[in-house]
Amino acid sequence: MKAFQMLFVLLLAAAAEGQSLHFGKCPRPPVQQDFNVAKYMGTWYEIEKLPALFEKGTCNQATYSLLSDGTVKVLNAELLSNGKMNSIEGVAKVKNSIQPAILDVSFFKGLLFHSSAKINERPIIGILAQNSRYLPPNSTGYIASSYVKFLESGGARVVPIMANREAEEYKRLFNSINGVLLPGGSSNIMSSGYQRASKIFYELAIEANKRGDYFPVWGTCLGYEQLTVLTSGEKLLTRTNTSGVSLPLLFTKEAKQSRMFKSFPAELMEALASEPLTENSHKWSVSLLHTITRSMGHSGTRRRMHLNGGGLVFPMLHQQ
Repeated sequence: MKAFQMLFVLLLAAAAEGQSLHFGKCPRPPVQQDFNVAKYMGTWYEIEKLPALFEKGTCNQATYSLLSDGTVKVLNAELLSNGKMNSIEGVAKVKNSIQPAILDVSFFKGLLFHSSAKINERPIIGILAQNSRYLPPNSTGYIASSYVKFLESGGARVVPIMANREAEEYKRLFNSINGVLLPGGSSNIMSSGYQRASKIFYELAIEANKRGDYFPVWGTCLGYEQLTVLTSGEKLLTRTNTSGVSLPLLFTKEAKQSRMFKSFPAELMEALASEPLTENSHKWSVSLLHTITRSMGHSGTRRRMHLNGGGLVFPMLHQQ
């Protein structure tokens, strides 16, 4: 939330200097003549703000223009420290006629992206956000920072996937990213915004992979449980005593040839199999009794399991 007083202070500071404020490497824009501060009276609210670490060292600006069909053209541009310019064009439209001041902005229609900079080949991975009754007022969802750090540590860039959005928006986003991570949490995997978004991306990923367009879907904890439901069509969870415990892994014979483990050092594989190095924070698991009697089909091969204190073996896919 940003009150008008802050805006007024900034305007006064700009006027005192004789020109508008500038940040970073932005050029000094000309002074706006005959500026009427009365037009900006009232309280200003920032409804939603996402982390913008990718904007470090850049000068950013947004230009809005009204189109003939009533929508608003949005042109976001950034001036890099090396003098090159990037820009992306989107469109904003009224989401609800009862609240015309709230606009729904999309930058994925047509992928109108123009850049004079070098192509960045780091993959872009979407992380599914979740709703929670514990969120502060006016919050629309959350993503645990551990998932962002996990992907960034591997060289990926991250974008949020908000729950409870239209299917068309998910499809546009799918065509703009290289993979999806379904995080852990407490959402309902049978009926929720988390489940619905997961299902849409899961089905789109299957179609893409059938066409030879590699698109990975990673499920951690709740995300793994969600994938089992989407694959089998039913809930296969078993209650286990696996909350706040560290356990070794039981590797299947296929593990060493898998995409995940074939490049692992032998000493690390041995340590994972013999020492309790993996952290577990879940009360539900998918028992090996299910996975050995059901084919996982296009979802892949079982690669590693846990053995809990009660002797129950269950697959493990938990990285954070």
